[in-house]
Amino acid sequence: MIAELGLLHLFALSGLHVAFLTATVQRFFRYLRIEQEVGDGVLLVLLPLFYLFTSSPAVLFRALLAGELRIIRRYLRWRISAIQIWSYSLIGSLLLSPAILLTLGGQLSFALTLAVILSKQLGMIKRGLFLSLVTFPLILSQQYVWNGWQTVANLLAIPFFTSAVLPATLLGYFLGSWSFLATLCNLLIRFFDTAVSLAGRLPGQFVIGALSWPVLIGLFLLPFWLLPLRKTGKRLVIAAWFTILLGNFVLIHWPAEGEWTTFDIGQGDAAVLIEPRHRTVTMIDTGGKVRFGPQPNYRTGHPEDLRPKAIEAKKQRQEEGLARSVILPYLHARGIQHIHTLALSHQDQDHIGDSRVILENFRVDLLVIPAGMRSLPSFQKKIQPYLQRTRVVEATNQTTIPNCPLNIRYPFEAGLAGNDDSLAWTGKIGGQSIYTAGDLDRNGEQKIWSKYPDFSPTIVKFGHHGSKTATDPTVFAHWQPKVGLVSAGRNSRYGHPHQEVLDVAEKEKMIVYSTQEQGMLRYSYRGNHGHFEVSIHDLAGS
Repeated sequence: MIAELGLLHLFALSGLHVAFLTATVQRFFRYLRIEQEVGDGVLLVLLPLFYLFTSSPAVLFRALLAGELRIIRRYLRWRISAIQIWSYSLIGSLLLSPAILLTLGGQLSFALTLAVILSKQLGMIKRGLFLSLVTFPLILSQQYVWNGWQTVANLLAIPFFTSAVLPATLLGYFLGSWSFLATLCNLLIRFFDTAVSLAGRLPGQFVIGALSWPVLIGLFLLPFWLLPLRKTGKRLVIAAWFTILLGNFVLIHWPAEGEWTTFDIGQGDAAVLIEPRHRTVTMIDTGGKVRFGPQPNYRTGHPEDLRPKAIEAKKQRQEEGLARSVILPYLHARGIQHIHTLALSHQDQDHIGDSRVILENFRVDLLVIPAGMRSLPSFQKKIQPYLQRTRVVEATNQTTIPNCPLNIRYPFEAGLAGNDDSLAWTGKIGGQSIYTAGDLDRNGEQKIWSKYPDFSPTIVKFGHHGSKTATDPTVFAHWQPKVGLVSAGRNSRYGHPHQEVLDVAEKEKMIVYSTQEQGMLRYSYRGNHGHFEVSIHDLAGS
């Protein structure tokens, strides 16, 4: 929630920690009526020790170097400005960690410090707006979303954070052994965390999408150009800022191209079909983490971890797959916050395990599952509590899904949502006919062939992650597909894809793309023409 509200810069402004520590030491020595020179000497030693005690983070080195330079400046009578100190700290940080500006923490730390220096003459409200404009493109480059409450949160949170949360954090760190003081500090920090969490749940989050780097750089620089300008110039710059943002927003949310993307999420399945202009968004499966061996114990000796809600939240986080780190940011980067159809092929964890992440973060109109799945315990536990306004359809091949470009070919009747009941989808995208069917086995493929003898896909997602239990040689000899997709984890414990499947693909002269070798597999199309975009294409290796 802190990132979504645009408050991440509070933690990037590591100079706040150093400034608070410096001010505290100086007040302490003044209270004891000890000369300032002695206090500064202590600080020259204390600041590096503080840096070492905090595990020497590269982003904190900037604040350490700036603090040391300010102290030295007083006694050597250097005529160096705050901007020069900032520049020296940047050079020093780059020497220590050359890649620091490639990280969000490094970008926010140096950008916000510079913004604070240059905006000292502004009032609190204008300064809050200025900082929001500066942080906007930096956070957007990583999050792809913007929260409408960001500016309000900045205006309210910055004073409280600097005057209460930051002191409580440092006091709790140094004096944590004092149980009463530690309790007060924890209560204050928990209050701040709860307030931010509640604010983050308010409606007002907008998915902007992934802007290009030239656009992000332009949006970042324009607020700095505002500072020396008069009213007319400022209005022109603000108009230019919003014009650039809105123009790119339109390009992202109404693209001319469509795509079929198979996500690289390890041993699992998840794919999305996005039609041009975002007419429809259809997602098939969500992936999920599969655990082997004994289940971990989520109870610890800490009092907070004994609460039922805390235990359940920790368990959910531990059982999440890669949807939050792979699928969620990718869809947001494409400007997607609304999924028209979410289909779950069957009940296996590696296909439905991350449904909660998708249902909580997107507006989903329709959830399509194989007939007979809704009454199963896996559905009731993993999906039902998170449906909200999503309508559920239990489907067979006789079911027509509204506002969906794909058709269901299997199952023919209700079942137990096992591998042999997997939903099989077909459709035409970019001039190509596509087939995907979860973990459906050879018997199911033969039934589809018998029921639809005229169907022959050109792009096939191999069933069951490339297992030999699927990919029937007779069916594929009739279909004669051109491209095969494998969604499986690297070094799969099951040995996916099996050699028998690769032999069938070789016999049919298919091009095989695998998430193991090429990562995310994206078929981009416009009209009746399309092409695959993958990391590496090695036909011999495939």
